[in-house]
Amino acid sequence: MSDGWQTALSIIGGVGGVCGVVAIYYAWRQTKLMSDDIRSRKQETEDEIEWAARFERVMRQVLRINPYLQVKVAASETPINVYSTIFPNAEVRRVIQSYIVELDSSQTQFLPRRPRPDELRSASMRKVVEQAENSLQAFRERYPDAVHHLGPAI
Repeated sequence: MSDGWQTALSIIGGVGGVCGVVAIYYAWRQTKLMSDDIRSRKQETEDEIEWAARFERVMRQVLRINPYLQVKVAASETPINVYSTIFPNAEVRRVIQSYIVELDSSQTQFLPRRPRPDELRSASMRKVVEQAENSLQAFRERYPDAVHHLGPAI
């Protein structure tokens, strides 16, 4: 074989080697992107499951009372309204009734609300759930003799 052919074949082999290295790099990069995406989706799914469980716990506790439930507690001479004691701010109660529970047509009983998955991902829904958890916990600490109306702790 002549020197010209050997040089040409060497160049072709070198170009092929460079192309192989570039292909390996891009394959590695694509694999890394895919694994990062899978990890991110898994984290999002776990996060959604956690928030759905938190929502469910809060909703179940609020469902155990009604808007007009009054109980006698040791800390007070007169009966307290459980709902307005847990959530003293009227705006917070309105938001609770928008995001977590619904009132029945007679306005005397709470009904479960089933949020869509995208609602559970929203920051406003999560803020309301967190605020309700904190209010329920504060009520449990302040009125330990009335917590049986709420069911199991959060």
